[in-house]
Amino acid sequence: MALSTYNIDKHNLIPNRNNLTHKGRCGKLAILAGSLSMIGAAILAAKAAYRSGVGIVYLFTIDTAVPMLNMMYPEVVVFSLKSKNGFVSDIALDEILSKLNTLNINALVIGPGLGINQEVKSLVTQLLTKIEKKIPIIIDADGLKVLNINDVVNCSNIILTPHPKEFDILFKTNVAKVKNYDEDRLNIIKSIVKNLNCVIILKGFHTLVANNLYCYQNRTGNSGMATAGSGDVLSGVLGSFVAQRNDLYHNAVSSVYIHGLAGDASYQEKGIGLIASDIVDSLPKAIKNINNQSVL
Repeated sequence: MALSTYNIDKHNLIPNRNNLTHKGRCGKLAILAGSLSMIGAAILAAKAAYRSGVGIVYLFTIDTAVPMLNMMYPEVVVFSLKSKNGFVSDIALDEILSKLNTLNINALVIGPGLGINQEVKSLVTQLLTKIEKKIPIIIDADGLKVLNINDVVNCSNIILTPHPKEFDILFKTNVAKVKNYDEDRLNIIKSIVKNLNCVIILKGFHTLVANNLYCYQNRTGNSGMATAGSGDVLSGVLGSFVAQRNDLYHNAVSSVYIHGLAGDASYQEKGIGLIASDIVDSLPKAIKNINNQSVL
């Protein structure tokens, strides 16, 4: 069956809330991220999640970073994980599982700045099989690099966010070398998702969002967003929206669109000198002005 083109109402891009709500009803997001040399990725994801409206962010990260994070980012609830050589490892597995259960987490982001080694791989793969509740999970960056297709083939609660090289490694394709950019990327992702239950976001110019029913091609964003940390910001936006409301696919489309819109606002001011933190800072403006946009 051919995938349908996905169209969304711009008025339904943002999760709704009313005046009687409180932080517990606006989504509880857990983020497993950061290592000794890449704690910034965890910070970007957490800040982007808050700037996208989530009620509470719980950041699970290496123990050595916790004092600094508590002082500099008071909104983030930080959980200290025992680390080895600057990386989290599977020695923290039981603690993470316990916290995810008792905190009633609505969504989980795995990957930004985790690093790549055998212990990180062990932690991530075990998490995917041992989480008791079916929490929606966004897997990005280093979380993707330690996976193989068998880890996610039957998962219906997962969003994968690869850039072209990560996509090629995970699915054994050649997206990074296509000649007809839009057409070839579209055909490749359609051939992959028809056998999967998860949502895939293939990042890049005209980012694609696909599952086994729909495919959406994004039209926001610009070349200035080709900067370190931009993907971590997207992970935070995704986690925020998924934590606030159901429907993984719709949230994926909304997140990609708004992330690009914030990038466009940053580009107008900074040009190619924009950095990922600029995108975070532009998220509130992009969300506030969403009703003025006409192109989805």
